[in-house]
Amino acid sequence: MTSETSCSPSDQAAVALDSTAGIPPGFVPYTSASPYVAHLGPLYQREDENGMRVIGMRIGAAHLNLHGKAHGGMLAVLIDSALGYNVARAREQPVVTAHLSVDYLEAVAPGDWLQAHVRLTKSGGRLCFAECVLLVEGREMVRASGILPVVKTAS
Repeated sequence: MTSETSCSPSDQAAVALDSTAGIPPGFVPYTSASPYVAHLGPLYQREDENGMRVIGMRIGAAHLNLHGKAHGGMLAVLIDSALGYNVARAREQPVVTAHLSVDYLEAVAPGDWLQAHVRLTKSGGRLCFAECVLLVEGREMVRASGILPVVKTAS
């Protein structure tokens, strides 16, 4: 474990109460245009080698389910937001999510530094296909794929 991505067990209780602790270098605050997504925060972003934005967050007390792990619905919201943000940026057009498939591979613990990595796999005339993985210390915790149609604008 490194202090950059996770906390020691003795620090996890304190971090669970403070989701702003220990933000890795290179990440800057990310403010979503969505009031709903703002409830996940604080969120952070950095650009990856492919020009996509990696969305990062520290898992705190407000993100937990009754088992003391990150809530699956909260993780799905993070994925949906990261997919939409990155695909819309790549297309320079607004998109919405028509389909989202999520596979939960490992539980995400309080104090974990979680990163959403997006890859645009296909971009057609109206439909975009993308994948997102949520990583903790390089381990794949959640894997997802989505279909995002471009929003039609009024003519």
